[in-house]
Amino acid sequence: MNSHLIIKLMVLVFSYFLLLPDVVAQEEPSKLDIATAEYKLKGIERSAKLANGAPFSLGKDGTIALEKIAALYKAFPDHPKVKELFNRARTVVKASKGDFIEITEEMLSYRTKADENSKTLSRKASEFWSTFKDELTKDEVISPVFPAPSPEDVLLDDIIGKYVFLKDIEYPGIMFIQGGKQYCFSGSVSNGYYYLDCSSRGFVGAFEALKRAQQIASLELPPQWQVVGRISGVRTLVPRIGKGTEGSTAHLGWVVPPEIIYVPDMVAAQYQADTEKSGFYAGEDQLGKTSTPKTKPLAKEITPEELLQEFVKSAQNQHYEHYLECIAPDRQETGLQKNLMRYYYDIFVENVFESYVAIKVARVEEPELIQGEPEGESIEDLFLDDETKEKLKSSSLPKIEELRIWVQRYNEQGRSVGGQAPVTLRRYESLKNGTPNRWYISFGFPF
Repeated sequence: MNSHLIIKLMVLVFSYFLLLPDVVAQEEPSKLDIATAEYKLKGIERSAKLANGAPFSLGKDGTIALEKIAALYKAFPDHPKVKELFNRARTVVKASKGDFIEITEEMLSYRTKADENSKTLSRKASEFWSTFKDELTKDEVISPVFPAPSPEDVLLDDIIGKYVFLKDIEYPGIMFIQGGKQYCFSGSVSNGYYYLDCSSRGFVGAFEALKRAQQIASLELPPQWQVVGRISGVRTLVPRIGKGTEGSTAHLGWVVPPEIIYVPDMVAAQYQADTEKSGFYAGEDQLGKTSTPKTKPLAKEITPEELLQEFVKSAQNQHYEHYLECIAPDRQETGLQKNLMRYYYDIFVENVFESYVAIKVARVEEPELIQGEPEGESIEDLFLDDETKEKLKSSSLPKIEELRIWVQRYNEQGRSVGGQAPVTLRRYESLKNGTPNRWYISFGFPF
């Protein structure tokens, strides 16, 4: 063979092997690039799983994963593994933004109603406050409030029974306890003290009326209010807040059982001894009658999904009795349980007015029998005689079924809020105070 020909063949062979990696690189992504991208992708998929429906940040590793997958997809859009990675990345990016639903005007109607109530409360509060002040004479009011009259320099009969208007009262921020009673204070050592008796019926009646108004109009109350009361006596107390030493000495001051709580341009609440609720807020005679729509009793056949929707509506419509109707009777038997129900209800109402407007059932688990004997025959029955079967049947406890539902919440923009929340429902074969074989909320969201 000609030496020149041999040389030409060798050049061609070497050229082939030198060019081969480039050709391959153009046709197939490297296994290393695939493995690296998938490893990073699995990290953000795990974050998505932990978020459980809530929006989450992809983070630095997530951004790197997306950049690698984007580069692979641009170079090899038809490669099966690259397409798989791209679709998984799309899914996880969408999940990071949270879920979305369409929010209708009907869904927001309860908030619209609250806004209308807020305007009514503001107008009624201003009218009440103006009328109240105008009806008082100068002799009925301590003026100026500070410096406070010194109990040592005045006749008590000249002071007791007079009204005092106190500003910047922060409850429970400046509350202290002494002698088993709650007090808030106003004043200083140099200007004298007023001690607001927050354990009095006057304060409790006005405060509870204030809370009713807050709920009916979804009010964001400022921390400080104006409080009005009539001086009832003199006490030596220690107006101490927290564990510091400042203000830890005893001081003589005027005791004031509050009668009115006023938040300028928002709400006014007053103690009223001769009413069932021991107080009212300005406008309650109007709003209190129309705020809570009538509801039908829950049907025995109500589904778990329908029950949860009714549960949310009870908070939106501020219908406490309807709220209790959704909850298992054995969760509201004792005094402590009843107080907790009210506590959770207040939180629930606050959430549906501030955090979310709607819920959607994300998934439903299979019901589980947690008490009683299952229906139908089991494999165990094959090994039991009739007498034993009958004894087991006669001695078995009433059936209780349990079901877990996962709920996703949505804000007024239709975006998911937080992760999926579990709700546990129960159905009882026998109940003292309730409907047998009807689903009830037992625990979980929003408790």
